[in-house]
Amino acid sequence: MKEALGTKNQWNPEYYDQTASFVAKYGEDVLLLLRAKEGECILDLGCGTGSHAHQIALLGASVIGIDASQNMIRKAKESYPHLEFRIGSGEDFQLERKVDAVFSNAALHWMKRPERVISSVNHCLKSGGRFVGEMGCRGNVDSIIQALYQALEEYGIEKKDIYNPWYFPSVGEYTTLLEQGGFEVCYVSSFVRPTELAKENEGIKGWIANFAGDFLTHIDQSIQGEVVKRVESIAKEHLYKNEKWVADYKRLRFLAIKNKEQKTL
Repeated sequence: MKEALGTKNQWNPEYYDQTASFVAKYGEDVLLLLRAKEGECILDLGCGTGSHAHQIALLGASVIGIDASQNMIRKAKESYPHLEFRIGSGEDFQLERKVDAVFSNAALHWMKRPERVISSVNHCLKSGGRFVGEMGCRGNVDSIIQALYQALEEYGIEKKDIYNPWYFPSVGEYTTLLEQGGFEVCYVSSFVRPTELAKENEGIKGWIANFAGDFLTHIDQSIQGEVVKRVESIAKEHLYKNEKWVADYKRLRFLAIKNKEQKTL
């Protein structure tokens, strides 16, 4: 989900599609876990530019895509005008009808009030409906985050003054939240997934441009490029391998079912 609570990250959907295609690529495994069926109604929560919503629709399901970023929704509507896309917060949304499943890839970690997200998802699902997602797990991109903190400290910005826009829970933490929110967790796993960044990224520069704008809000724009170069030099020891930048991704993937005994208004 883009532009979540507190984040000032500015999304450029064209640049995102050019330099962060790995997000959609790795989401294909989550689509397999979703197992969308013809005739189902499915919500894509944090739909971004709409590529996964499009793939779900090709399976014969009707799709509603929600994202907090106006820019992302604009791009999704331009690319897939036959599908329904809405601007909305993942932490507080309502639908006019119940859906069979909620799908979310690489978006839930932008939503820092997970209890609200889970409650909203529960409310929009039919009894027995599926909640399928993948998000950053505890330790996700930790080398990049620590490099950002170190570089910013060198420029006089203390860690306490930096807004980190992400929520990366452990398996146990998120499982508990799902169960407390009225779900039966059928499958959950965490795994390390070294992620090669596109060559066009020019190292970590493109990744920061896409995802880490919040870290630079206290830095004058005239020296932001200089700070990013310092982040690159710090992170290079851990993330530059065989002339490629490989980010230290750790993921959490799950399938949860809304408890059938629940009654919804």
